Amino acid sequence: MFSVVVFAASAMAFAALLIAFLVVLAVAGLDAADEVWSGVYPVVAWLIALIVCGKFMTR
Repeated sequence: MFSVVVFAASAMAFAALLIAFLVVLAVAGLDAADEVWSGVYPVVAWLIALIVCGKFMTR
């Protein structure tokens, strides 16, 4: 069950980062959008997705 939650959280975090990348790309350009894939953003997106998936998939 844990592996399913981790896999779902990873997929959800990737989707969130992809949407954020496209939004920032349209608003601020490629230089700003490139920052979405580095730094603290992927960690935060994955942790939020892990909390959400853990809460709703363990019921």
